[in-house]
Amino acid sequence: MTNVAEQLPLFYGWHPDDSEGCQGLKLLATDEHVVLSTELGRFRAPNLPTDLLPTDSVVRFRCSPAGSHRLVGAEELRCLGGGRWSHRPPVCQPLPTLEQLQKGDPKGGLIRTGWSG
Repeated sequence: MTNVAEQLPLFYGWHPDDSEGCQGLKLLATDEHVVLSTELGRFRAPNLPTDLLPTDSVVRFRCSPAGSHRLVGAEELRCLGGGRWSHRPPVCQPLPTLEQLQKGDPKGGLIRTGWSG
């Protein structure tokens, strides 16, 4: 007979590994436009610490330079313990250039239709 607790996925309730921290910031960002902030300071790829972060650590994300990229995904991740993060790491997506917008390039994603100046 199998123990019911053994059948539950690891993300339900307490787990013995929950006291273990989460992988370092190097795992969360490889894009040079992503800036990560923790209580220890601000970091940017490729100069990211590899140390484990303690359970309940919060990492905040933003894109740099401002105005050239937009953050897609959660702005904040929390270490839940046992090597698990609250969300997938976000990415920085380039914003369309003025030239793309003027050409009506659908890759830009921010095009207004029917707008007259």
